[in-house]
Amino acid sequence: MAEPVRLDSARLVTVVDPEPLDVPDYWKIDAPIPNYEEIYDEGNEVIEVTYDSLDDDVLVYDHESDSPAAVFHSPLEAAPSAVQPKPSIRLKLHPIMAMGVDISGHPELNEFLQAGFDGLMQRQWIQAARSFQKIASKKPTDPYVFNNYGIALLQRALDLKDGDDERQRPMADAQFESSILALREAAKNAPAEGEILLNLAHALIESGRSEKALGIMNVHNLRSPDSASGLNSAAVAMFHLGQLSQAMDTFRKAGNDPIAQENLSQFTKVN
Repeated sequence: MAEPVRLDSARLVTVVDPEPLDVPDYWKIDAPIPNYEEIYDEGNEVIEVTYDSLDDDVLVYDHESDSPAAVFHSPLEAAPSAVQPKPSIRLKLHPIMAMGVDISGHPELNEFLQAGFDGLMQRQWIQAARSFQKIASKKPTDPYVFNNYGIALLQRALDLKDGDDERQRPMADAQFESSILALREAAKNAPAEGEILLNLAHALIESGRSEKALGIMNVHNLRSPDSASGLNSAAVAMFHLGQLSQAMDTFRKAGNDPIAQENLSQFTKVN
């Protein structure tokens, strides 16, 4: 198991006090462990990333059709809700985590590995994505490479989403899709690696797919019931889905975790 590396401060997720929704029992926190293979069985898609020299950005391509795939609508990554209510409170997720990568037997990849981690630490997300993508071409089943590849794309998406340039915000959707696909590949190759599942849930929540994120956190939290980051992520997803009492209870289960406690404090102010 690779050693996780804490990347940055906790991300802020802007949410509102939504109307209660009817959510299938499958996604509730006390649901039984679902069919994990079914969750990730999306076929043998190949993630291929190209870089447009005009804007130096990262675009996802559909490998089979060789055409730009800005938005993917698969069972795992269902499209986010078109309803975007006005923010009222802000909830935090735990920091995204990079993972250590073993390149023994591939000394030629050392330069790319160093550039990848340098890019992550210096917030040079495109540099990091390119570097880990090159490593992935040599290690196509390495979950830690795809994890780092995915979080670089996720960080790029978050910058576009939160940036001041409104013209760039629509580009965030393509970056979120890229990140989710890469992190899903990582999870398929290391289904018991909790940090990868947390990163995948993070990407799903930030892109408006809280129902899918909650399902993944159910899997994670049944295996690691004392994980504060897992409980916090599940609670944030529940809040998005309108499961308000369950969200509050789940924040409390995280104990003295400062991020969960801060979220609980923000949550109780409006209830």
